[in-house]
Amino acid sequence: MSWKKKAEAEAAQLAEARKRRKEVEIEKLKKENAEAEAARDEARSHRERSERREVQTCATLALRNNEIEELTSLLIDQEQVKAELESAKKDLQLAKIETAEATHRLTETEEKLESS
Repeated sequence: MSWKKKAEAEAAQLAEARKRRKEVEIEKLKKENAEAEAARDEARSHRERSERREVQTCATLALRNNEIEELTSLLIDQEQVKAELESAKKDLQLAKIETAEATHRLTETEEKLESS
């Protein structure tokens, strides 16, 4: 074989080898790109799930806050009713004392009238 044909054959082999290396690199880049896209998709999905959980948590907290406000209002009402009941008990006790005193005075007056 002549040196010219040898050089052409070698050049063809080198070109083929370069072509294969480029194809390998391209496949490697495609694979890395696909992996990066999959990682981005997973991160996006994770972020969306986190956002949904956060919204759900906020909604739950808002409901619980409303429940707490309602219970607090009921407790305040209950304390007011309790205070009114205590006041009514004191008023009743005073009325009983006054009635007992009036009954006692009436009895004394009746006894004085009977003895006179």
